[in-house]
Amino acid sequence: MLRVQRELAASPETGGLQLKVGMHYEPCIAVSLNDRVDYLGSTVKLASLLEHVSKGADLVLSSIVREGPEVAQFLTGANHLWVEPLETELKGFDQARFSLWRVVPS
Repeated sequence: MLRVQRELAASPETGGLQLKVGMHYEPCIAVSLNDRVDYLGSTVKLASLLEHVSKGADLVLSSIVREGPEVAQFLTGANHLWVEPLETELKGFDQARFSLWRVVPS
């Protein structure tokens, strides 16, 4: 995603488009309506709000994603990335504080 962000921002065809990325996962509710699958619940809401925390040249990860064994191992060995903690409130979550992680190229 960081490479895609960099290429979109540098391309004259996209006019400097900034792609904001947030990543989160947990169980959610899946329903089928009008021959489409839709996902509902606080997991989906949280995932969508992480996009708003992104600056456009970074990835914002929830703690559950950051602490996943494969992600943690990848980020530990990725010396071309900088991972910094970030704590914030997210709209609609009753002033709960979320521990997030911002991943940027170093």
